[in-house]
Amino acid sequence: MKVGRPSVAWIAFCAEVCWFVGIAGEVGGAEPLAFNYVIMATGTETVTSTPLINFTYTVTGTATETWTEKVVENVTITAGPSGRGGTQEKFFVPAKTDTARVTAAGDESPPWGVALELEGRALFSASRPRSVMIDVFEGKSYRIIASGNGSISVRYPGQVTEERTAERKAMHSAPASVSAKEGEKYLGAAPFAAYPRSQQAGSMGDSTFQISDDNERVETRVDGANLYARTAFVELISQRWQKQESGKGTVGTADGSKSITLSTLAAPNADTRWSVENDNPNVETWMDGNRLFAKVVQIVPPNYHSADYQDPRSEIDDSEMNRVLAYWRAGAYHIDSQGLDGFRRRARCNQRSTPQRGFPRTVLGH
Repeated sequence: MKVGRPSVAWIAFCAEVCWFVGIAGEVGGAEPLAFNYVIMATGTETVTSTPLINFTYTVTGTATETWTEKVVENVTITAGPSGRGGTQEKFFVPAKTDTARVTAAGDESPPWGVALELEGRALFSASRPRSVMIDVFEGKSYRIIASGNGSISVRYPGQVTEERTAERKAMHSAPASVSAKEGEKYLGAAPFAAYPRSQQAGSMGDSTFQISDDNERVETRVDGANLYARTAFVELISQRWQKQESGKGTVGTADGSKSITLSTLAAPNADTRWSVENDNPNVETWMDGNRLFAKVVQIVPPNYHSADYQDPRSEIDDSEMNRVLAYWRAGAYHIDSQGLDGFRRRARCNQRSTPQRGFPRTVLGH
C-alpha cells in the first residue's frame, strides 16, 4: 500500500496532541518540578569600634639650679674685757685694700691699752678712747690686743660667698592620638624643650617630668623621661548584616503550597528579614518567617505557534516545517537542550515528554 504525503493539518493535529499530552503530564503532577533556591537573610549586627582619640599633651620638666653669689657686708672684730683679747683674725675684703674703722674704748682708771697689729707690726695703739680709719689688706693676718679694761673693735667691709638654689621649669605641648586597640602607646621621650634651662649660669640638677592632657578619655603617664598614653574608649556600632544559603527542592501541582525547608540564618540582633529566589519560572517561592514555601504556577501557552521556534515569528518557514515532519516520520521525539527547538527525534512516540525549564515549547501549539 502506497503512503501519500501527509497534510499540514494532520501534522499540526499530531503535534497539538503531543503538546497537550505533555502539558497534562506536567500540570497533572506526574513529574514534580525541580528548582534551585537561594534564601537571603538581612538584618543588623553590633560591632565594637576602637576609634583614634585625638588629644594634646603637655610635659612639664622641673630641675634645681645651684649657683654661688658674693655678698658684701660689714664685718666687726672685737677684743676686750670679755676675754677675747689677743684673738687673731684674717680679714677678707673685696679689694686689695680697703678702709677699716678702728675704735678704742676703756675706763680712765685703772690704765688700759689696745693695739692692732699686722704681721707683728703695730698699725694702731691707744690707751684712751679714740676712733681712726686705717687701710687693711685682703688676705693678711691681723692681731688685735686689749689689756686692762680696754676694748678694741675693727669694722671693715667684708665679702661673703653664699650658695643659692632655685627651681626651674620648662613646658612643651604636642598633639597625639591613641586607640584602645593599641593598648598603652609609647609617645616618645620628653623633648629637649621640656628640659629647664639655667638662669644664673649655675649647675642644673636632674630633671623630673610630669605629663597632662586635655581629653578625659585619655590617660597619660611618665616613666622617667618616657611618655605613655592609653584609652579604654570603644564605640558600639550597629551595621548591616546579610547572609545567604542555597538548596534544591521539588514541588508538584498536587502539593499546593508546599513547605520546603526552614532557614537556619538569623541576624545577630534578632531583626532578621528573609527573602528567596528560585530558577524555575513555573515555580513560585516565598518566605513565611524563616520557612520556605513553594507551589507550581499555571503554565501559560506561548502566544505563537509551537512550531514557530525561530525568527521571524508568526511565520513557519521550510526549515521549521521540515523539523516537524522529521518528528512525525520518526514516530516520536524527546527533550534535547542541544536541539534547535529544544527537542530531538526518537523511535517511540507513545511516551510523554515534559519540556525542560528554560526552553520554549516547540511542539506545535497555539
